[in-house]
Amino acid sequence: MATIHWSLPRSEPPPHTSVTATSIVACITAILFLLYMLSLIWSFHNSQKSPIPTNKPSGQKIQSFAPFVYAFMVITALAEAATSSWLLVQYRIHGNYPNMLTRTGAIILLSSACWTCLTAGLLTHIFLHPAHRSHPVSSVGSQGLWLLITWMLWIAGAVVVNGALPSLITKGNCLSIVYCGQLRTLFALAVLEIVTFSGSLAVLTFLIWSSARNGHRIHTPQ
Repeated sequence: MATIHWSLPRSEPPPHTSVTATSIVACITAILFLLYMLSLIWSFHNSQKSPIPTNKPSGQKIQSFAPFVYAFMVITALAEAATSSWLLVQYRIHGNYPNMLTRTGAIILLSSACWTCLTAGLLTHIFLHPAHRSHPVSSVGSQGLWLLITWMLWIAGAVVVNGALPSLITKGNCLSIVYCGQLRTLFALAVLEIVTFSGSLAVLTFLIWSSARNGHRIHTPQ
């Protein structure tokens, strides 16, 4: 006797599911942004009470600009985390991702964004807080290693997304690709982070080279 197999169609999620997921992602992102800004203001206020002395021009430049660079990294990474989270939630709800490589790229970029938010946020406060001014993590060598590792993570995610959707990224072709604008934003934010980390690595490399040439040892802050 032949066995009859019934294929049940995929049930569509309720219309409000996507809206609810979007609201949750937006609320979490806003709360994290607010908490980071409040903690940044608090750390900056404490650093002004007990300024970090430095006699080297390189130390003065790092002390002046590094907190702003870290803050920019965190804010950009937070936007990337929100975008990638929203995309992954929508893909989970509707099952309409273009291909598995796109989903993998979004996961890698989400991981890179979370890593950047956590580590750059901690480095901001270690750098600014008077009690941690001589912490080994604040040295140029430690920061250079962190920049290199994080830079490679962002490049890996951007390469995967670009390889998954070359027509979307390089040619701007949105035909039959859902969430086209969000995917472009995902890739653009990743490129922005890569450029920021590349510039930071170049600056640190120059400072290390300059210090080695002059026979000094650089610490951040100093």
